[in-house]
Amino acid sequence: MERSRKPKTEFAKFLAEKGYTKTDLAEVTGLSYIYIRKICSGERVPAKKTAGRIAAALGIDANDIMDMIRTATNGCTKNIKRKEFED
Repeated sequence: MERSRKPKTEFAKFLAEKGYTKTDLAEVTGLSYIYIRKICSGERVPAKKTAGRIAAALGIDANDIMDMIRTATNGCTKNIKRKEFED
């Protein structure tokens, strides 16, 4: 039986659409592959600073990353609110 390798979250879908791998993102951000994998699967929610590092590497806003992750976790992001990422 072949396992499906469909992206599990909006963030994972975004990475796939842009042609990034979890390994690529880990190398560029200096984060571990395992941590990136857990973010992509919805198991982990990055801290504000980490979301900023990921956003900078991808050329997008940290709020966009958090919105994608919030979708995967049904809004449960350890009480992180969008306004915390706004300057």
